[in-house]
Amino acid sequence: MNDDALERELRAWYRAEIDDSVVAPADLRDDVRAIPALRLPVRRSGVGRRPTMLLIAAAVATTAVVGSALVGSGILRPTLPAPRPSDAAVIGPTPSAAASVVAVASPIASPTPTPILGGALILAALPHPGVRPCNTTEAPFDVVTIDPATGATTLLGTTASDCSVRMFDVHWAADRTKVLLLGRYGPNQLDLATVTDAGRGLPVVCCDLPAGADVWQGGGGGGQSWTVSPSGDRIAAVHTARSDVGDAIIVSDIDGGNVRRLGLPDGADARGGFAWSPDESTIAVPACRPCNTAQRGQPATADERWQLYLVPVDGSPVRLLLSSAAGKTAGQAAWAPDGSSLAVVVNECGAGETPPQCTIERVRSSLAVVDVASGAVRTIVSGTDLGKGLDIVDPSWAPDGRRIRFQVNDINSDRVTAYVVNADGSNLATVIDGRVVAWSPDGDWFLVDRGVSANAISIGPVDGGTVRELGSFTAVDW
Repeated sequence: MNDDALERELRAWYRAEIDDSVVAPADLRDDVRAIPALRLPVRRSGVGRRPTMLLIAAAVATTAVVGSALVGSGILRPTLPAPRPSDAAVIGPTPSAAASVVAVASPIASPTPTPILGGALILAALPHPGVRPCNTTEAPFDVVTIDPATGATTLLGTTASDCSVRMFDVHWAADRTKVLLLGRYGPNQLDLATVTDAGRGLPVVCCDLPAGADVWQGGGGGGQSWTVSPSGDRIAAVHTARSDVGDAIIVSDIDGGNVRRLGLPDGADARGGFAWSPDESTIAVPACRPCNTAQRGQPATADERWQLYLVPVDGSPVRLLLSSAAGKTAGQAAWAPDGSSLAVVVNECGAGETPPQCTIERVRSSLAVVDVASGAVRTIVSGTDLGKGLDIVDPSWAPDGRRIRFQVNDINSDRVTAYVVNADGSNLATVIDGRVVAWSPDGDWFLVDRGVSANAISIGPVDGGTVRELGSFTAVDW
């Protein structure tokens, strides 16, 4: 077919596409009438003139434009034929011989992962089932993850049956991609003797903690032992006070590298624990200075005072943030998530008594917030709110910084109750009976040791409600 014949066929086809009984807009008819004027160059060869592929493509493109305009104007309303069994893979008009149909696979949407209750799995340790080979420890221990929603556990591995393996704490490290097992009674890391496939996906960091005279020697209380930094990449501890080495904070990477010794002022005894700042730039250290070292019932050796120090991790000079009055202690510091303030527990002894030799029944506990920039102190839960003989311990901020939870130990009934209070001191409320172990990462749940049975750990909503027991574990982290 020559070029003129092809053009005649195209013109006939366009005329057939328009229903003469319908009055089309003038501009649309002008566009259709202009089609015969279309001329495209052709290649010539020794065997005569043939239409080029460019001509065919232009004709098809022009048809598509005009057809779209007709449909868009409402003049043409194409009807799709009902598919036949043999046409199951073809929807729409049958393609012409000049066109080819390429099947394209429809994209398959990836399933949305189901959110984990509380924001993350729980890490835990418990005695391995079976006969205990040791009299002094419950070794070996299993390390597991727990699904907070169901309580189902996944075994990561088991420690050695060596009787030197004593109680240890479990910690998430490095954005929950690694695990740390830190001994409670000395500066040691533990490893797993056997590892499951799940454990290979969550490797244990072991076993090169700093050693020597400048590290925590074990046996200390009040949070002196190894503590993992907020991002899980470093650890710190307070070494035991010695006559030849002043108290200091020891910081290292979780693999034992890059060890730093951050000294405290001479005479300071950091027996009140310490706390990492959220950005890991500073460590808050409550310490007595001077300290009363007299035994109970003996005259005080000093008018003990408590200080709250801010110790920069880069080795910059230590800053004194707070100094308590006589007869008071200030400890158990906890950073607000934005780093702007610290919650501290203030204990006031009875008249005429010097810390730490105070009659417990006469002590009043308060919860205060200290502004980091100015050092201003604001009491949000006073001792008169709770009464004598009720000891506030272990404050901790919610991840969103709006609330603080703490425990109250009733020395008269041996009862522990968890409370929550807004950061401004409003809405003080009892949450649950038991010791709160941790917030959930999303701040909506607690892990609670209710003391119902040995090491019984439960999960409960922060705002109160049904508490569900997960099982008995020797250590947990969320």
